[in-house]
Amino acid sequence: MKTKIFWATGGMGKVIASTAIIELLKKENPNDKLIVITPHPLVFKNNPYIDEIFNIKDVNKAYQKYFNKDSQILVREPYNEPSFISGKENLLKTWSKMYGLDLNNTSPQLFFEVGELDKYEKLFKSDKPIFVIHPFGGGTKEYNWVRDIHPNSAQNLVDFISKSYTVYQIKSREQRLLKGAIPAEQNVRKIAALLKMADKRLLIDSFSQHLSASLRLKSSVCWYMTQPLSYGYPINNNIVINHSQTKKYKPFTFTVPQGVNLSEPLELCPYDSPQNLHSLDKIIKELNR
Repeated sequence: MKTKIFWATGGMGKVIASTAIIELLKKENPNDKLIVITPHPLVFKNNPYIDEIFNIKDVNKAYQKYFNKDSQILVREPYNEPSFISGKENLLKTWSKMYGLDLNNTSPQLFFEVGELDKYEKLFKSDKPIFVIHPFGGGTKEYNWVRDIHPNSAQNLVDFISKSYTVYQIKSREQRLLKGAIPAEQNVRKIAALLKMADKRLLIDSFSQHLSASLRLKSSVCWYMTQPLSYGYPINNNIVINHSQTKKYKPFTFTVPQGVNLSEPLELCPYDSPQNLHSLDKIIKELNR
């Protein structure tokens, strides 16, 4: 029996995606111990494929307990692989191939205790259907044209849809709150309950679209400079822009060897009117599909 020490690092979305790789690793050698080191341990709570979880702050404890000559350290970075950098392959496909695994139809999954989601649902009150929007990613305060919905577009949508829906906005505490929306700033497991409750979901390329896919919920996802081929899921309704609108900037996936650059200065935005990349009519039409 060997011990595999898997590093599930990076942002919350990438860590959620890694649960698919965890499942493949365990099923390949079910008798091996599988240890996970991560900055987001709540993602792996109750995961039956893991023998022990360590917060990345406790990495030394993990190595003291499990590292020996038979241990295998799984720390390779899929973002650095040529097939992913080129935009030719999905993150999970690249990640599984790195370790000689067959992805097949395996997808991310979070595991919940019986009644856990029902308990969390009590946090979110509504006498109308629920609409969840996640317009701004990364915890940054400023508009990020690389993957955010333009603030004016997001506000126009909330103004329109709040007539029929209770609107919850997934956000960090530092981010702006859209007028008419209720802040959803809870942890990932509680946000999972909110997504499950919602009648409609409009997300961006952030942790919420990975979380939605892990719950097998079809959601509408707005894409800007990142691409659904690289980061997305077939279950989602992917709303992409027409990159031919600009000749000033070649589309790319931000999957460079030094990491994923998901924050760019606004002056580098190649579009004259980023507010109009997804019109209100287009988004509403896609939400109703």
